[in-house]
Amino acid sequence: MYVIPRFLYGIEVQVLSSTNLRKLEAFQRKILRHLQGLPERSSNAALYTLIGAEPIELVIERNRMALFLNIARLPGSVEHQVLHRQLAMSNPDRNSFSTSIREILHKYNLPPSEDLLQNPPSKHQWKTTFRNATTDYWESTWKDELSIQSTAKYIQVQSPLIGHPHNLWA
Repeated sequence: MYVIPRFLYGIEVQVLSSTNLRKLEAFQRKILRHLQGLPERSSNAALYTLIGAEPIELVIERNRMALFLNIARLPGSVEHQVLHRQLAMSNPDRNSFSTSIREILHKYNLPPSEDLLQNPPSKHQWKTTFRNATTDYWESTWKDELSIQSTAKYIQVQSPLIGHPHNLWA
C-alpha cells in the first residue's frame, strides 16, 4: 500500500504511547475492513491474513530496527556513540529509542541490542532474520486468535504470511 509509508514517515524515531499505537492500529483495521467489505466485528487475524497486510506495529518495528542497524553499521560516528551510550545508560522502565529496541528484540527472540551494536549483521542477513522472526511471531499470534473463534475455522495461516495473501486459504 502506498499510503502506509507516507502515513508513518519518520515515526520510527518517536516513542509512541500504547494508546497512540492502538489508535493507529484501529484506524488501519477500519480502513482494511472497509476495503474488504468485512463487518466491524470480524477477527483482526482474519482481516490481516485475508488481505496479506501487516499491522502498523510491525511496520514501525521494522523501520525502527532498520534505523538502529544503520547506526550500528557506522562505528565511530556521533550517532553510533550516542546510541552506545543510550544502551549503556538507559533505564528499562523509561520510554526511549534504546528501550524500544530492546523490547522489539526480546519480543521476537532476537539477539540483544548490545551484541548487534558491536557486531551488526549485513543488511541482507538482518532482513532475512527479522522477516523469519516476525513471521513466526505473527503467524503464531493469529493462529491462536483464529483457533478461539468458531467463525474463523476455515481460515488457515500459512507461511510465508506477511505480504502473500494467495497463501492463506486452505
